[in-house]
Amino acid sequence: MSQQPLKKKYGNEFLCKTRYRNTLPLPPFAPKLLSLPSSSERYIKYQETGLNEATSHELILDNQFAMPIDLIEMRENFFGEGRPAHDNSNTILNPTDELLLTVPIRTNVGGPAMNALNNGAIAAEVHRMPVPKTKLPNVSWLRRTEYISSETPTGAGKGAYKDTPNRKDKMVVDNSREGQIAAIEKTFQRFMKKADRISPARSMTEDEFLASLKHPTKPGVTAVESLPIFPDFNIWGNSYTLVTFDVDPEISNERSVQSQANEQGTSKAQTAQRSSNALIKPMSDANDPETWLAYYLPDMEDAKEINRRKRKRAQMIAQGLMVTEDEEDQDKVVPYTLQRDYTYSTNPCPALSQLVFTFRDDADNTRQKSAFYNTTQSKLMLRKKRVKRYEDDDPPITHIDARTRPMTSDELAEKSEALKAISS
Repeated sequence: MSQQPLKKKYGNEFLCKTRYRNTLPLPPFAPKLLSLPSSSERYIKYQETGLNEATSHELILDNQFAMPIDLIEMRENFFGEGRPAHDNSNTILNPTDELLLTVPIRTNVGGPAMNALNNGAIAAEVHRMPVPKTKLPNVSWLRRTEYISSETPTGAGKGAYKDTPNRKDKMVVDNSREGQIAAIEKTFQRFMKKADRISPARSMTEDEFLASLKHPTKPGVTAVESLPIFPDFNIWGNSYTLVTFDVDPEISNERSVQSQANEQGTSKAQTAQRSSNALIKPMSDANDPETWLAYYLPDMEDAKEINRRKRKRAQMIAQGLMVTEDEEDQDKVVPYTLQRDYTYSTNPCPALSQLVFTFRDDADNTRQKSAFYNTTQSKLMLRKKRVKRYEDDDPPITHIDARTRPMTSDELAEKSEALKAISS
């Protein structure tokens, strides 16, 4: 049985019938202040009438009937604000009472100090109380947080580091090119000193070098292979983003890509060819101020062709050949199909916090196996977007066609500037 699609009825949220659903247009001109003439003859003198005088108004009082009985406010209410209740300027106190008005000061040496004024009127002795040399107990869980910083001892304990001249020199970081080169040279010097202690007569072999390396926190972990690390000059200057999905995008739809692959008899590795060539496109709607991202995938045959061109390009780069795009590849259009819409949140990545490593042979260094790294600019978290089925919404873009194009002059200039920043 066929079921009619649900249609949104306008005006259900209002009590009366709405005739117009469009918004008011903007004014055609800016607002202006107009001075309107007003005559003083319009105003008359106010006079009370007999009815107004005969009307009794209710007097609303508080629970204390306007007579506060709070003892804290007695001074202001009965003796006037700013005036003390009694004049203590010429009062002579008992010596025992004067001791109660003194301000105790903790010090290691006991003894009286004279001429300490209390409230600017009474001169008394300030008794210095000896402080016990025992360490105060650490009961920070019994105190309020605003008092911990003032009561915590500032002296250095047994495990505290001393600011020696050598430590101060290590804490200073020079970010200039010469300073970074000097810091790298120091690491080689420390390694050479360690190598001389292990085998002073001959140079260390690869196995001895790997055996000398120790993991800082896991003693059982040992090094297996060492690779030189270089910036990836081939793709340096490209902007990369680390994308994280809340669930696997392969199974995020009603009819997942995995089920489609099982119907075709393909393996999971072949199915991953589509997801490795996915396209994420920002989308917007005139009726919805929120923006979202659309996730598109090519079909299996186009994904295999794209991966073949990627492998061919990687082989040419590994052999040190000039990579050029064929005109046939540039003009070829690849269709993409919409899979799912996602809401997103973006977080910038600090410098060198997220790196992408590629392991391949170095064509410029006698085909030695090396590791090449590149940085990521930001992190992107994608969450599945709720589907809204309204009649007035724009229809979703379910299919798009994409093709490769050569880089523009501005993009090439930006990439060359990024290369100069790490090569100069």
